[in-house]
Amino acid sequence: MLQQLRVQQATDLTDFETLTTNNTKLQSDNADLVISNSKLFRQIGVTDKQEGKKVEEKEFSETVTLESLERG
Repeated sequence: MLQQLRVQQATDLTDFETLTTNNTKLQSDNADLVISNSKLFRQIGVTDKQEGKKVEEKEFSETVTLESLERG
């Protein structure tokens, strides 16, 4: 029985080390993904703002007529 307890303890310690290593790796991967995700959101925000300005410029140029420019 004592030998079985020793074997089980060794197995449990190995499993614990494996789980600890996996946990550390997953936390690191999660942090990297959070950073990448925030960069993508910032890129999308910059792109959306630029597209919004283009739309506003188009709307302004479409509403301005030669008559309104001549009137001042």
